[in-house]
Amino acid sequence: MTDRAAATTRRTALGMALGSLVAVAGCDAVSDLSPRGDPSSATTEAAPTLPPADADADLVDRVVRDVEATIEAVPQGRGLDAQVADLRDMHAAHRAALTGEDGHRFAAGVNRLPRREAVLEMSKLERAHQQRLEAAALEARSGSLAVLLAQMSAAVAQRLALMAPMSREGAA
Repeated sequence: MTDRAAATTRRTALGMALGSLVAVAGCDAVSDLSPRGDPSSATTEAAPTLPPADADADLVDRVVRDVEATIEAVPQGRGLDAQVADLRDMHAAHRAALTGEDGHRFAAGVNRLPRREAVLEMSKLERAHQQRLEAAALEARSGSLAVLLAQMSAAVAQRLALMAPMSREGAA
């Protein structure tokens, strides 16, 4: 793959992530304009049993478990310590943003693979994780949570773009 094709892939990934962010933000703006959201208007509708913030609690729990499972599954590869540490730091920051708990340490991976195989496996894991984050952003009821999840998806997409050239190293 040429540098131009790799750049197109990066632009495509970033464009998709930003497009998702704009779509989600637009949906939130429309819902904010709804007269049902205006507390000053008198309505005869019954109040919901759960506050809106609780509507996303299950989604946040699911995303946190996915972050933890993804990073625990990342294989170690020869010469990839810096890349794995970067992924762990990114996922720890994402977990902290969702839970409010700083300082989480993921267990060190034990699955040592050859470099190219490890990069391909990391790319596969992170791509699936990025897609789940994107889907979660669209599923979120809270606009601020949707934006956070879309930003996380974009961060993972950036890491994937950086991994692309590494996966071609050693290929004939």
